Amino acid sequence: FKAVSLSASASTMFVINAQGKMYTRLADFDVAGCDPMFFKYTYIPYKSELPGTDYFSNLTEWALPAEDWRGQPAIQLAGKAAITRCITILQNGQGNAARELRVAGLNENGETGFWSKGIFDSAWHFVRAELYFDDDSILQSANSAGKNSSRERGIALDAPYSGFRWQGGTKEADAAYAIPNFNMLEGDCELRITRRGETCVLKLHPVEMWTYLKREYLPGRTGSPKLFWATLEIPHGAFDGLSESFIAWLTENYLQHDRALFAYTLAASTRYLLLRNNADENAVVFLTDGTLSDDLAEFSPVWYVENFLEAARYYSPELVAGKDDAPTIEELRQKIALNKMFHAELKRQNRQSNWAQLTAFEFNASYIPAHYIALITPLRFIDVPKIRTITGFGDKVVLANSAYISAVSAARIWVNEKIIALLETRIRCYEDLLKTALRAQKNNAEPQPLPAWYAENISAYWDIAGLPRAIHGEFFSPSPFEKPVSAVLRFAHNQAAPDIFGWELSAGGVDAPHEQGGLVLFIDAQKSAAAIYARKGLPPAKKTLVLDCVLYFTNRSNDAAAQQIIAQNLAPFGDEEMQGIPAKIIFDGNNFTIRQHPAKRSNTLIFAGAVK
Repeated sequence: FKAVSLSASASTMFVINAQGKMYTRLADFDVAGCDPMFFKYTYIPYKSELPGTDYFSNLTEWALPAEDWRGQPAIQLAGKAAITRCITILQNGQGNAARELRVAGLNENGETGFWSKGIFDSAWHFVRAELYFDDDSILQSANSAGKNSSRERGIALDAPYSGFRWQGGTKEADAAYAIPNFNMLEGDCELRITRRGETCVLKLHPVEMWTYLKREYLPGRTGSPKLFWATLEIPHGAFDGLSESFIAWLTENYLQHDRALFAYTLAASTRYLLLRNNADENAVVFLTDGTLSDDLAEFSPVWYVENFLEAARYYSPELVAGKDDAPTIEELRQKIALNKMFHAELKRQNRQSNWAQLTAFEFNASYIPAHYIALITPLRFIDVPKIRTITGFGDKVVLANSAYISAVSAARIWVNEKIIALLETRIRCYEDLLKTALRAQKNNAEPQPLPAWYAENISAYWDIAGLPRAIHGEFFSPSPFEKPVSAVLRFAHNQAAPDIFGWELSAGGVDAPHEQGGLVLFIDAQKSAAAIYARKGLPPAKKTLVLDCVLYFTNRSNDAAAQQIIAQNLAPFGDEEMQGIPAKIIFDGNNFTIRQHPAKRSNTLIFAGAVK
């Protein structure tokens, strides 16, 4: 629906579109269910006997889901009658129903005034008044009503996601999950569970989670996730026609959560959804839009930077010197200054992100003890003033928001560091080129273009360094009792993120094509751009290439060979939390090795291969 005008009285909105279609709705953050630290909610209908004037009515449960948009009856036009885009809603008494709607226009005699009715009344009446409006304000007249019934519509915001449920890092074997109509802004959606050829359609009610933290505009659609409470509903007849085994499975896993208030939390972005059972931290449903692997173990910082503005700015023309023609002295000076300003800005953002992490932790550390004191003492029985209400969901709000800010801040710091490293190499290159240009000017020589050993992105540096696109070799284990596993590493372009983070290598069998590689190694490039630029195009055959990196790995399939490599050859090099393996890439033009560095055991060799 596209409105041309909106008016509001407190939390009740009134909208009208170009064809005169009108809707009203009572909605705000509290009545939508987003504030369980201060209000009680329920998805199970009941009727309170307390009048609204009674203070204790404030302690009763509020009904969810929230009120939907209410269509208002059309204004019947005849003669010279018309309606305009000039609308008003106003309060005319006590209670949410005490609202009057007004639409300015003309009556059948062409006299000015406004059409009026109560928000729940069924008919409009005209009130004469001296109003002034031009012809452009008129939406519909008696002559045009019904002739142009098509209504301009906005872009649908519902999006489909699909994936699987994971338990402690293990994918559920025989069930698939899908949400075909998730809306990032608001609204319930279907949760489709398919198991052994049968599908059950449940309903999910997400509501935005209150946060005490400053966050960017429109979380969920600008890279960082948006947090929701979620309540599962099993609609009447949802199990009809299903097999007894499927019903038993659904009953065991989901029946106890039917309309249980906020039994789940949901983190949502435009590319993925994470639905977590609050009673089981190890159980999570991970859904994607298809642009990400549906493997929960995939390297996650790139999830948070899908629309990362700083990455786009890094490539902007104002910061990048032309590649074909030699840049002028003035252009180089300007680019150096602008890149240094951007570099300083990213450093400042990282300081702010670090401070946000500390602030979230301090709030967490100060609130949680007080929360549990209230929870385990007689204070939990007191709800005036709302002590029990605040402690009911307070810990989940604080912990969820703390996890949110930690994840987003850590991702932003990580991405900024990648851009900063590339910026430092760019600035160094431009400063080198400026010195060359000044010497050329002094000697009346031609200025020089950008050197062949400089690139704007980390993927291009792979080629500049002379690194191979395919390496035949073996994965080794630190254990002397495990045999090496043969594989071919192939360079893979990461479609999910800009080429500023590092390299992807897919690992498959010796004769397997690239597409069949179930194992993906993500190599965090660290300071590789600077190291490769400093070589000035020197090939590895003349001087061995040594690069610091961090190695991450994920299995993008249920391929047994990939799982074996992870368990036998990679996991033993990692720490308990598997936050990456610090390593070095060493390449002499033929032999390619990846070694753990700094060494934590005598055997540091992870992969060794050769160019064929």
